[in-house]
Amino acid sequence: MGRTALLQKKMMYLALLGVVSLLLLLAYNNISLRAPAPDHIESSYQNAVKWLYENKVELHEKHNSMMWWMLLRAAQLKQDDRLLAYVREYQNKNYSRYDNSAWRYLVLGEQRYVDVDAVLGAGLPPYMVYFVYSYTCNDDLAAVDTVLAQNNTNYCWENQPLAPACLTHQMMGLQFQKRIQCGEIEALDEKVGVIAEKIQRQAFFDVRVVDVYLQRTLVLLQSGHGEKVRPRWIRRILSAQTQSGGWSGFHPLLPVGRSLSIGFTGNAIAIRPTVPDLHATAQGILIMALLSATAAD
Repeated sequence: MGRTALLQKKMMYLALLGVVSLLLLLAYNNISLRAPAPDHIESSYQNAVKWLYENKVELHEKHNSMMWWMLLRAAQLKQDDRLLAYVREYQNKNYSRYDNSAWRYLVLGEQRYVDVDAVLGAGLPPYMVYFVYSYTCNDDLAAVDTVLAQNNTNYCWENQPLAPACLTHQMMGLQFQKRIQCGEIEALDEKVGVIAEKIQRQAFFDVRVVDVYLQRTLVLLQSGHGEKVRPRWIRRILSAQTQSGGWSGFHPLLPVGRSLSIGFTGNAIAIRPTVPDLHATAQGILIMALLSATAAD
């Protein structure tokens, strides 16, 4: 056999190996016939709330308003006085921080006058501007180009095709619009349905259990499209919960030391410890609260 033919044969085997590996990864990410048991969901929720309390001093210094909204929403869904007290303590400590803030609605549950010039001049990413518009329905923000663009279901493909969280952020904005009845509900429902289909496709192919993996499952459950969530995704989220009770935005693959692993971050490969964080854990807690509420219906 000539050298060229041998090289072609090796390339063919490598291509075949790549295809088989991809199929195995997709099967691993998606195939499961059984949903997790309700007691597994409940145990996961309780362990995560325990982690919040064990790290309260540090976490109460984390001012990610969307995460505090998620914890408040979870407490309401679960009718969990303990988690509600945890959030109330944060609200009381930080009332002045949010009293005249564009994020007031998320943390304090109410909205006053929005300083549009301050929002637009703060250098916020487009999705954050869209969030503020979505839960305020402010007429001035409605006319801003970046808000108009994000109301289009093709926005992410046309503007941020390589940003994994673009679709989930867009879905969150649409859900807030529905919550406060900003616009025609039928039109919003149609947009939510289109985005849900796109998120489901992303979740099928993206095997990395990083922050956006949780976020996709979360927004599908919140949007009324829980039927698009595969049981395997829930099982993988449960498996990713650390022994301490929280979730990390890092997906470890191979250990490279006593506490370090090589693995996936949201947009790269890195070597780091698997440390729980508020961003991932708040989403995990709300997922478990939503699943519990669905099971109770």
